[in-house]
Amino acid sequence: MPFPTGRRKLLDPAGEQASYERSQRRTRVIGRIVVSLLALVVMAAGTGGIVYKNIIDKVKVTAPIDKVLADNTRPTKPAANATAAAGGGGGAGGSGGTGENILILGVDDRLGENSNYQVTSGPKQTETLSDTSILAHLSSDGKHVTLVSIPRDSVVAIPACKKVDESGNPILDSAGQPEYTKPVTALFNEAVQLGGAYCSVQTLEDLTQVRIDHYLEIDFTGVVKMSNALGGVPLTMCEPIHDVATGLNLPAGPVVLKGQTALAFVRARKGLTGGDDLHRIQRQQQFMASMARKALASSSLFNLPSMTTFYGDVASSLTTDIGHSDLISLALRYRHLDTSNIVFVTVPTYPVPKGDTWYEHLYWSSDEANALFTYIADDRDLPVVTTSGTSVGNITVPPSQVSVRVLNGTSTDNLAHQVGDELIAAGFKVVSVGSAAIVPVAKTSIIYRADHTSSEQTLAAAVAIAPETVTDASAGSTLTLTIGQDWSGLATPSAVASAPASPEASAVAGLKANNATVATCVQG
Repeated sequence: MPFPTGRRKLLDPAGEQASYERSQRRTRVIGRIVVSLLALVVMAAGTGGIVYKNIIDKVKVTAPIDKVLADNTRPTKPAANATAAAGGGGGAGGSGGTGENILILGVDDRLGENSNYQVTSGPKQTETLSDTSILAHLSSDGKHVTLVSIPRDSVVAIPACKKVDESGNPILDSAGQPEYTKPVTALFNEAVQLGGAYCSVQTLEDLTQVRIDHYLEIDFTGVVKMSNALGGVPLTMCEPIHDVATGLNLPAGPVVLKGQTALAFVRARKGLTGGDDLHRIQRQQQFMASMARKALASSSLFNLPSMTTFYGDVASSLTTDIGHSDLISLALRYRHLDTSNIVFVTVPTYPVPKGDTWYEHLYWSSDEANALFTYIADDRDLPVVTTSGTSVGNITVPPSQVSVRVLNGTSTDNLAHQVGDELIAAGFKVVSVGSAAIVPVAKTSIIYRADHTSSEQTLAAAVAIAPETVTDASAGSTLTLTIGQDWSGLATPSAVASAPASPEASAVAGLKANNATVATCVQG
């Protein structure tokens, strides 16, 4: 979100603006957390039993999610081989198991070892904050990972969450009953402040209907320690980068990011391209991919003297509800990861329009987000294609998920009923038919809300002519098809079934994805 006009820009030596409001002091360090998970799940392949146990014992373990959240309020646990049963070609692969969904949170704790990152003037930060959230889906075949970044500026409904202490035990009121937070509409990152990691889990489950098995937190120093242990993270800058807020100065061309420079890179936002969280997420995903390539490279992975330090730094930075023995099992199950099967994607969003209470923040694009999380829930690998030099998740919305209101804008009797029947036969949900308010209407049109762009594309592809399209914030989840005098029927069944007809249509919808083998230069 852009700073309000007139915000002071005095910086302290640590690169933190002393006068930032609390929300601006939180970290957004995505890179430090995903590689922590990746490191843990490959660690068993290269370390001995005693060394491994010593490393795992450094992880802080809290109460399991299943013990904190009421099961009857959560999405159901998926059945084994859900994808295979549905005839899909995804991650299940006949393995006989189910995938793992882990919510990863980056934590900004400025106490103890992290006190070096306190602001140098003004009140000290004493609360634990987090602006970094990624849902990691580890497929049931043990070979694929999909990492879904959740923008911190997402406006969501946060439910009433049980208050818990640091170990996950419920906080009781004077009558001995569990205390709860109040439900609120807020930015997603506020859930962890209201009710800890478990509230973030509950919020994301409500939003996505994806059952989350575990959570993982990593603290502020993780990116510094891990980048040093790896000997630096190599990237290539498309152009020089200069960011006053973080003190980051990088030349064009190849660079190796370590320690404080790595931390500054993954935090940089305002002085770089776009100046927003979505562009920063893109840069952070490039950092994560490079870090994963280096961590998973055999020359690094099996160099026990250097990698033991790396793994120890990872483990000591982690808090999770995954027990130590389960961590070992997880590592063994997913130790054969390949960077080509590690896919990064961001929840599709669109800017909140002017005049809205949440202007300058982001709303989720319902169509694309629902489709994305359906893939996750069904344990299917996200289909990634390349078009016009960009990798995109080729997700479309089928007619069965598109609700349509049909209005007749012509003088032909019963045309709305006829078209409605044809759309039903094509698989669409027709909720009503009727007459347009003004007749005749010259051109056929589709009215839809901005977060239903993919639904509009599916409906438009079902129409033989190219309809006019109009966005309306009050349109709700139902699209309105008004039949004009230019109407020439529906398109062929094959065109309807394959809508949108090309990967470019999905790219327009905003679902971009890359795997960890991609090594493009970083836009500054």
